[in-house]
Amino acid sequence: MDQKRVLGRLAVLGQAILLAGCASASALTGGSAEGGSSYRVYDVENSRFVAMSVLAEAAAGADVVFFGEYHDSEGAHQAQQDFLQLVAESGREAVLGFEMFERDVQPVLDHYLKDMIDEEAFLASSRPWPNYETDYRPLLEIARRESWTVVATNLPQALATRIGREGLGALNSVPPEQRRMAPDLIECPLDEYWDVFVEAMTGEDSEESRAAHPTADSALQNIFQAQCARDAAMAEAILPFLGAEPLVIHVNGGFHTDKFLGLTSRVATARPAAKIVLISTAGIEDPARPDLAKYLDNGDYLIVVKESPENAN
Repeated sequence: MDQKRVLGRLAVLGQAILLAGCASASALTGGSAEGGSSYRVYDVENSRFVAMSVLAEAAAGADVVFFGEYHDSEGAHQAQQDFLQLVAESGREAVLGFEMFERDVQPVLDHYLKDMIDEEAFLASSRPWPNYETDYRPLLEIARRESWTVVATNLPQALATRIGREGLGALNSVPPEQRRMAPDLIECPLDEYWDVFVEAMTGEDSEESRAAHPTADSALQNIFQAQCARDAAMAEAILPFLGAEPLVIHVNGGFHTDKFLGLTSRVATARPAAKIVLISTAGIEDPARPDLAKYLDNGDYLIVVKESPENAN
């Protein structure tokens, strides 16, 4: 891939990350799996498909569950609804964290959950994602019905955009009220997460990319720093709830948590004793006869959804 093409790809993918908050920028679509269900649950440790109730029971002993999704996968969103419903039926209190809401809208979210404002006012002020009505509203309404705490965890978009363009140093020049919306600690080493990020962005491993396209490296690192800042923000938002009785459930794009990297790694480092259950979405062309080999390192459980080859990532 020549230098001009790499820079152009970075511009397009970087803009997608800054707008959508996910390092995996292609459209990842789910569908109805063969047999009438929109998803199947795969237990990685035991190498078998299981019922959602088995996953819910396993998660009951956790401190935090990360539910990594494809943002526009019908199957992943249905699985999330089914999982939350089972948690609710178990009677265990939960805290629900959303990548899909930015930290500065927490007061609006709290007012809605306490019936201090109606849904119209909530939506007008909370900057919901375009697919909120179909995919995230059902999750929020389960939490609202159960009187669960709901946490807006993501870095505000304006800050992510600044970092993606200028790097983490941009935070030094933002007003204090905006800086407070960013996490206190943002670590962004060029580790395994960086290697996975570079491959997703360029199709090359990090050493090859740096050698072949040196002038693209700083632009790519800025985008990676925006990704790390989002992970750090989400981790900081949910850490105060760990170690108490409620089960913390965090819904996010799979790239933030897959392979126990990103957000997962930051929480595990801050709370080494915390029991984490990681759920990842796996897009398969034929879920009835799936080849899951490339997904097995992504999490403890896989939500297997139908995905056409052109939408694979």
